[in-house]
Parts: sequence; structure tokens; C-alpha cells
Amino acid sequence: ICSINCWSSLPFLMDAIHGYWTGLEMLPIVVDEGYKYPTDPFFLELDDFGRRMCRMFDVSENPDLLRNIVQSVFKNIASHFHVLGSMELLNTQADNIARRLKAVHSPTNSAHKKTGDEQDKKR
Repeated sequence: ICSINCWSSLPFLMDAIHGYWTGLEMLPIVVDEGYKYPTDPFFLELDDFGRRMCRMFDVSENPDLLRNIVQSVFKNIASHFHVLGSMELLNTQADNIARRLKAVHSPTNSAHKKTGDEQDKKR
């Protein structure tokens, strides 16, 4: 479950950083109805938290790392899932999520397609 406080939880951040570095393409997030997308003050606080963590673990600072991770998590438009809907609605919502998951791994996904230049070089 994603809350605004989860981004200052070290175990959660370590998992998010690991996923980011290993190329995680999709991260399911469960939020309550009142969850709001992080704002500028949140990102400033996150940047400061990231600098403190880098000093704590004696690693070189990457001031944009946590910001990039959080922004990448929210890059895709979320599917709203009505858990108290009818069985027909639940099936439709599940089908929508399944299509989105399959699209991420599809060879025709633009993230996986070779550009025209790359294809021309192969000829």
C-alpha cells in the first residue's frame, strides 16, 4: 500500500531502488481514495532525505535518484479499480489490467522495438 510516508521508509526505498536499477517495468501500487500525487515540497524533502541516506551509507550522492524513482513509479496512468463493483465490472477491470501487463512485455512495445536506424544497420 502506497502512502506518502512510504517514500521515507528505508526498506521500501531499498526495494524501489533495486527495482529501478534492475529495470522493473511496472510496479502495482495500492492507494486509498485520498492519496495525492507527490508535490514539489515532497520532492524537496525527498531530495534532502536522499542526500542524508547517501552520507549515512557513505556512497556518492546522486541527487536525482530518489526523485527519478518516484516519478517513474507514477509515470503510467493508473487503472482505478472499484473493488465493490459487480462481477462484470470486476472482470472488465481485471481484463484491462491484464492487457496493460501484457503490453509491457510485448515485443511490439516501443521500449523494446528497434528504431528504423537500428534495423537499417542490420540489413
